[in-house]
Amino acid sequence: MSESNRFIDTYLAYLLRRASDTVSTDFYTYLYTTQLSVTEWRVLACLHNNHEESVTDLAYHAVMKQPTLSKALVRMEQDGLIERRQEPDDRRQTMVRNTRKGTALAADLCRVAKEHEAGIMKNLSKMERRQLITILRKLIDGSEPV
Repeated sequence: MSESNRFIDTYLAYLLRRASDTVSTDFYTYLYTTQLSVTEWRVLACLHNNHEESVTDLAYHAVMKQPTLSKALVRMEQDGLIERRQEPDDRRQTMVRNTRKGTALAADLCRVAKEHEAGIMKNLSKMERRQLITILRKLIDGSEPV
């Protein structure tokens, strides 16, 4: 690949978006065959391993607006993938967790996602993989640039 002086070739937000699209495309194609939306996948993945979250925290971790999440949760509850309950101490707070059906589906999808990730990252050394994850987490957490 030749060097370019285009703004986008060194603009972090653009590069992250392109990387995300490149990494996600094949997995999302697979996800389409399961008849699960990306939103539903994100919910199942966030709640994987018996994790329970408030709707507010789940919206943050699933990277979506709360109204979008709420609509998906209604569908997912009807499909038996998740269950919601109100906190006894604060009836305004709703907690969400995967059902057995959701847990089984999440386990299968997370396995496929990790296999897909391994294929994408196969040309990176273990050190490069760890560095990439560390840098991305620092960016997400708002830490000082490396």
